[in-house]
Amino acid sequence: MVEGSKILREHRITAGRIEGQGRRGKADIADYVLVFQNTKLAVVEAKAWDEGLTRAKLLQGLADKDFGPDKLAAMQQLIEAEKSDLFDVLAYVAYALPPVTRAERADQARVYINSNFNAKQQAFLDFVLAHYVNEGVKELEPAQLRPLLRLKYNNSIIDAVADLGGRPEEIGRVFSGFQKYLYAETAG
Repeated sequence: MVEGSKILREHRITAGRIEGQGRRGKADIADYVLVFQNTKLAVVEAKAWDEGLTRAKLLQGLADKDFGPDKLAAMQQLIEAEKSDLFDVLAYVAYALPPVTRAERADQARVYINSNFNAKQQAFLDFVLAHYVNEGVKELEPAQLRPLLRLKYNNSIIDAVADLGGRPEEIGRVFSGFQKYLYAETAG
């Protein structure tokens, strides 16, 4: 673990909703709270990093604690993990786990993608993965779906929808659904 950091497991973050007559509801318990130099940086819910909105909320929470993109990038550089996902940087700080590169994560995900998505979806997801490898985890945010579709399909969302199954909501499910494979634990 990085000096000055610790991880609190199953840590109570609220006393519970006030229900009246001196009673409270069930307390909210976080799976993990990441602490660095006595500052609570982040609440992490297990298995939630693969969900774009949850990931964005966590990163915003870090930024609100004055640990924004610049400091995360500096930490990536400090641990020589510039080509790694921020997930791996946080895992290194919390657990001293060796960082995995985004390219390795993309290769791991392709194994699952090739058996769970049709050929056209695979081609689009391969395009997304290339951007993830080159640009980072921000490419996986829900707000990036439309720009990625425009880039891949020459600015034509209509062509994207036709090529990827005819239903926009299905494209959203494909985009968000494949991300769990980037963070799936590997055997061994």
